[in-house]
Amino acid sequence: MDPYTVAIIKKLGIEEQVETAATKSPFIEGLANGTAPPGAFKRWLYEDRIYVQGCSLCLAKAINAITHEKGFPKEALDLFLGAYNVITPELAHFEARCKESNVEMPKLKPVPTSWEQALQDNKPEEYYHLSAPDCKSYIQFMTQELFEIPGTSGIDYFMAFYLNEVIYHRAWKFVRESKQFQKNCPEEMEFVKWWGQPSFGKFVENLARSIQDVPFTSATVDIAKKICNFEYRFFSTAFEKA
Repeated sequence: MDPYTVAIIKKLGIEEQVETAATKSPFIEGLANGTAPPGAFKRWLYEDRIYVQGCSLCLAKAINAITHEKGFPKEALDLFLGAYNVITPELAHFEARCKESNVEMPKLKPVPTSWEQALQDNKPEEYYHLSAPDCKSYIQFMTQELFEIPGTSGIDYFMAFYLNEVIYHRAWKFVRESKQFQKNCPEEMEFVKWWGQPSFGKFVENLARSIQDVPFTSATVDIAKKICNFEYRFFSTAFEKA
């Protein structure tokens, strides 16, 4: 991990939780050591597509909150705005790759092209029924419950999204570096190479650097721990049924 991310995780006191969420779930460990059952990866891709739909709304809500918060670092806001703007092209690449690999995808509306539109048109209740229980509960937290926690502010919403990215990148970098995975899973590697690429790691680093001087609260720590737990469980949707 980059030094900025290491510093934040240490400050939050969640070093062990992050590593467990990223590399200790049965799904990620199974991919890395060659014991994941057939079909698990494709099953997880289906759930991941649903989660991205929900996470885009979380990002839109976070942007909306941060834009109204005096003194929040402009660099952090700009990174969030950039993150929202790349969702559509990223999904186009992802869905094209899934089609090439005969991966079933859920029937979803396009992600709204602007975060302002997402606040109006992205309705998680329209796709809850498509998702596995742990995916649904994660989306509910990221799009609704997170923003209802008393006393929270922009740094808490930023942290929720940021840690999601940290764990995601750490997990797939871990899988990508596995010799067993490299040998046994050439088709899956095409997805994993995309997620583990250096540019994604740089994005995570930039997010961390942008909030180095923003103070955390006890709510920030609690939310960070919740995200670690949700991420660990979300990887297990590879073994669930919607």
